[in-house]
This record gives sequence, structure tokens and C-alpha cells, in this order.
Amino acid sequence: MAGDLARLIDQMETEEIGWHELHGLAGPDHAKWWELTTDFLKIVVEAWPQHLVQNGLVDPSIRRKEILDLRSRRMRDAIESGATNGPVIAAGSTGSIPATARFLKTILSHPKGAVVLPGLDRTMPAHIWQRLATARSDGNLAMLATHPQTGLAKLLQHFGLDRDAVEELGNTPASIVKRNMLVAQALLPADETAIWSEAGQVEADAVAGMAIVEAPGEREEALAIAVALRLAIGETGKTAALVTPDRALAARVASELLRFGIEVDDSGGVPLAASRMGRLALQLASVACSSTTSVQLAAFLKHALLQPVSNRDDHGFAGKTARLFELAVIRDTISPPVVGELAAASRAARERLEEAKHRHPVLGTIRDEDWAALEQLGHSFDTACEPLTALANMGSARLALSVLMAALRQSLMQLPGIAGNDRISDIEGWSELAGLFDSFDRLAAGPDSSVMIATEEFPDVFRAVMDGNVVRSQRPAHPRIFIWGPLEARLQDVDLIVMGGLNEQSWPQAARNDPFLNRPMRGEIGLSLPERRIGQAAHDFQQLAAFGNVVLTRSLKSGNAPAIASRWLQRLTTLAGEEHSRTMKAKGDNYLKAAALADRGTGTGPRCPAQSEAARRVAAQQAFHNRNRNLDPRSLCHPCKACAWPAAPAATGARSRGSGAARQSLPCNPG
Repeated sequence: MAGDLARLIDQMETEEIGWHELHGLAGPDHAKWWELTTDFLKIVVEAWPQHLVQNGLVDPSIRRKEILDLRSRRMRDAIESGATNGPVIAAGSTGSIPATARFLKTILSHPKGAVVLPGLDRTMPAHIWQRLATARSDGNLAMLATHPQTGLAKLLQHFGLDRDAVEELGNTPASIVKRNMLVAQALLPADETAIWSEAGQVEADAVAGMAIVEAPGEREEALAIAVALRLAIGETGKTAALVTPDRALAARVASELLRFGIEVDDSGGVPLAASRMGRLALQLASVACSSTTSVQLAAFLKHALLQPVSNRDDHGFAGKTARLFELAVIRDTISPPVVGELAAASRAARERLEEAKHRHPVLGTIRDEDWAALEQLGHSFDTACEPLTALANMGSARLALSVLMAALRQSLMQLPGIAGNDRISDIEGWSELAGLFDSFDRLAAGPDSSVMIATEEFPDVFRAVMDGNVVRSQRPAHPRIFIWGPLEARLQDVDLIVMGGLNEQSWPQAARNDPFLNRPMRGEIGLSLPERRIGQAAHDFQQLAAFGNVVLTRSLKSGNAPAIASRWLQRLTTLAGEEHSRTMKAKGDNYLKAAALADRGTGTGPRCPAQSEAARRVAAQQAFHNRNRNLDPRSLCHPCKACAWPAAPAATGARSRGSGAARQSLPCNPG
């Protein structure tokens, strides 16, 4: 609820809706519940501005508005005084924020100013365009808000210009012009789709270069995308990119690309809570401040970052002593031991097992030096976690969040494997986590130290605090394969674009209802509807579909349940017709076949005789260290270095996209 309230505050400030509009909003036309809700929001009207004033702060949305308005005033003053210098160009913005729209209008009045509108549809019938521009007065406001051109129609109306006043830049190939018309017609408002019957037969040029992949599951979709990206860079200088709002799909594709020796940077990053250091900090907060399970405690003690290199097994995980501690101390009890008493639990386990008549044979092989190591391990963790456990032992006392964050930082830096680690800054998520700790240190020094919470609530609060923090990869990535979110993909150019995760609830994401204001209320005060984000996502889809070579992918199942194809994909295939749809899906099936070959290792010949687990790990490591080399496009995996098995036998295997040209099969799968 706090997150929803923060989003409402941001949206009210961004769209410049005064809080006074809430007075008398919930009248007799609304349920009693909404009257209580608006009364609650009046607290925000008074409390939030007071909090900002008392702490000398300013709302980020207000600051952005003031900066843009200041730039607009300065530019107008320069225009009036004739002190204008070089050209001023604004490109790629749809002006969805009022302050941005005003700034763009000021640029347009500059003698050397220009505004480049992304993907303006100049072929749409005039009456539909007028409906989009005046959508707020239309009875189907929610439906029109989902159209990709609504934002641009409102922006041109704000400029006081018609579409005819906009000049087209560059020369668009005839096939792309036909593609644009096809996609524009497919995305027409639902009550205007009667135009489809008048459109006539879709020409083959409009769908040339398009493929549709419908994979059985999410894993198969990720592997098919990885194969498509790998094949796309087979020719020298060619580039390819995956665009998806689904971060889980992006992570799967990045993982599948490693089997081809390609490390790619996901521009969306990794959530801090999912990074190596973020997971460790969250586990530490959980085991030290709240009741924990045996599985959680074992996972914490066996975390790879806490194990010295000399104590790791051949997989690099779970130190020998930590595994023995799990077997002898954690598993042999009804309730798991508590952090802070791990050394005592180790001694008690030794006494209990020495007297036990029936015990696991492995437990009988534990030597005295092993028990000493177990007790030392427990003592090390007890000492490291003491700053947090001391606060947890204070009972029901409520503590400042900044105090708990400081204790977490101190305990984290004392953990075995972390303390004295001179390469801690190289660990994924450390710099972002350190920045988060620093922000709470500054908060503790202020007049309002922090919110007060119970220690058992700290793990959940800490997870919420980390939410929204993203870890960006600092490792060198492949120079010709990219993974972008829809926002990062704007104004980019590659030879092949893959649009992944085209299922409902994924792309587009479901409209999120506001728990504080219903749709009629939002309409009364002039606040945009939740469907506006679907319209922005549709605009991204329309832009990306205009690339020369496009692969549209989806999985038939999501989370072991049947998935519904994206509304845009359904409209596109319906308008294109059965024949063109079959052609596009046949091209997509080639990627699925190539993905199946990549999983099997070989197409028709025998498997690599030296393909043991050790050989596969060695091959994968070699591929990882040579990720930026120019791989042979005839092979979809790396040559096996453990034997003389050929890297690309002359057997028929995966076929290239729609061309029918045979590609050589896969010799082995080191991934």
C-alpha cells in the first residue's frame, strides 16, 4: 500500500493535478468506501508537504517540473533577445509529461529548433485521429488510451498543429511502408476495426522478414531466441537485439547465450535483491532477526561467498565444513539452531550423537578435529552476527530502521569470507548495497532518523527497501548482441530485432488498478487512466515491428499454465490472414528446430564421446573467456577441446531463417 501511495503522489505531481481536487470527490455516486479513502488521502495532502519542508527536501517530480520550466523560460528569454546559438533538437519524446510537452513546444518556437516525433502515423483516418486527440471527452476513454498514437495526437494538439505540418525524415523502403500500414491497421481502436474488411489482401512484402515463434514453454522460447541472435551475427558486422519487458525471459536468454560463448549485457540489470551480495544480505537479515527454517539456515551457511577457496568442492559451492554442519547439527534436530547459539548447538549435537544408538553411518565417521571445526564455524557466525542478534534479543522493542541497517552492515562485513576480502568491490551488487547503507547512515544523522519497526519485521522491510534498486553489469559484453527493455530500445538500430514474451500479462502488462482512486474518480480530477501505460507499450511495439527483420516470440505456457497471446500479436495475425500467418510461423519453427538440435548436441550423428560433466564445464569456461571472438556461423556451439570430435560435421541440421539453406549440426553441448 505504501508503494501504491507513493506512485499516486508521483503521478499527481507529474501530471500537475492539485491535491485540492480531492475535496468533495467521493459524492453520492460512489460507495462509502471511497469516501473513507479520500479522507485518508487528505492526510497526505497535509503530512507530505510538511515532511518535505521540515527536512529541507523537494519532491522529485516537482523538481523535474521546475527544472524543465526553468529551461523553457531561459530559452524563451533567449529567443526574445535574439541570443540563440546553435540548433536545438529534441528526439524520441512523446511529451506524456505536461512539463516536457511545454518544453518541447518552446523548442519548436526556437529559430533553429526541431522536435523529432517517433513513429507518427500519417495514414490514420482523420476522424480516428481526432478521437485520439480529444480522448478525454470520448465515451470510450479507456479503450482509446491503449492506442499507440494517443500520446502523439495529444502532443500535436498541445502544439496547435495538424499532422500535415509534420515532415517525414529520410526515405523509408517500400516494404517497411507496407509493414507500417499493416501494423497501424492492426492496432486500430476496437470499434474502428470494420475498416479491416475494406483493407483488401495484405501484400507479401508487408510480412517479409517477419517470423513468429510459438514455443511450448518459457525455456524453449529462451533457447530459440538465443539461437536466433546467434545466427543473426553469423555475417560479419551484423547486429541483433532482444527487446522484452520480461526480466525473467531476459535472464534466461542471457544464460542460454553462454553455451555459445556469448556474454550479453542486459540493460535492465538485475534486481539488487537477486544479486549475489543482495541475496546474502537478505539471508543474513532473515536468519538473525526472525524465526528461520532449517533450509534457510543451511542455505545461508553454505553461501558461496562465505566459503574460503580452499574449503570449496569442485563445483565451487558449499564448503566442506558447512556441509558437515548441516548434516550433524541442523538436520538432526526438530527445531533448527538459532544464530548466536550455533557454537553451543554444535557441542550439544556432539554429545547427543555420541550417546545415540541409531545414527546415520556418515555421522559416525566425524573425527575430533571435525567437531572442533564445526564449533569454530558456529563461533565465527555467532560473533559476526552479534550486532544483529543483540537487537533481535531485545524482545518486542521497536527500533529505528537506520539502526537495524547499520547493524546489518556491521554483521555483513564481519562474516567469514567477507571480512578481509580485498576484492569485495568486485562482487555483484556490493557497490549498490553500500550506497543503500550510506543513504541510511545519512538519514540517521538527520532530525528524523527513520521509521520504527520490530526486529522480526526487518527482513520484509529490508526487501522492500531494496526493491527498485538495480545492479548493472560492469563486465565486458558482446559488441553485436544486446538485450534491451522497451524504453532502452527506442531510437536504436540493429539488423535483427527479437520481440520476446508477447503474452498477455507480460507484454502488455495488465493495467494496475489504483487502490485509492477508481477510474471515475481519476477521470473527474483529470488524472490519466492505468491503460495509458498499455498505450505507451503499444507505441513501442509499433516502432519495433517496423524493423526490416523481426522475430516475434511467445510461449504457449507460462508458469505451467496456458498463456494467452498478446492482443497485438492476435490482431496482427488476424489482419495478415491465414496464409501469411502460416508463413511467419513456419519461419519461426526453424528456430525451434535449431534450438532442439542445440539441446540434443548433434542432429543425426552420435554424441561427443568425451562429453562428461568435467569436459562440459571446461568447454563452458573456455567459451566464457572467449566470449567476444567472432565465432564460426556454421556452428551453434563450441568445439569440444576434450577430444578430436569435429566442431562442425557435415550433417544436415538447423536451417537458416526462412531460406531453406542447410546449416551444420551441433557436435556437442558444453553448456
